[in-house]
Amino acid sequence: MSKKQYFAFKAEADGRVKELRTEAFITFPSLLDNRSFVDKNVIKISAIWDTGATNSVITQKFIDELGLKPTGIVPTFTAGGIKNCPTYYIDLGLPNRIVIPNLVVTGNDQLTSCDMLIGMDVICRGDFAIANAKGRTHFSFCMPPHDTPICLYEKTLKVNKRAK
Repeated sequence: MSKKQYFAFKAEADGRVKELRTEAFITFPSLLDNRSFVDKNVIKISAIWDTGATNSVITQKFIDELGLKPTGIVPTFTAGGIKNCPTYYIDLGLPNRIVIPNLVVTGNDQLTSCDMLIGMDVICRGDFAIANAKGRTHFSFCMPPHDTPICLYEKTLKVNKRAK
């Protein structure tokens, strides 16, 4: 029986941050796999991990740079209202050296604070955690998700019940 292999990363920042930002890597679909993470056609980008985004979003700049062709149109709920946006396929490389091939992303020409929003379509594929301790924000992500995740909330309840 082979042991499951997990790929994780942790990012830290001083204070309580208002956004979780990491680097990520994108390329035209099917150019990456876990063995060839570094490729001449891979673009390093700045990504914000957004639990409020259902799907991942990339800017028009990188759609143009990769020469992506639209695969469809979806209604997108933005702060400015509902907008029909094109969808594209990309390969996404995460800081933990995991590649998500053929990820459907939405193009948005109004995204200006980063190059990509990593939404729940990616986040729910692994274990995602945020903690604030000793004046620092700690953020981690692991793929694949663990079979028996640790629930900090349940552990806290058990500790508090014993303290009474």
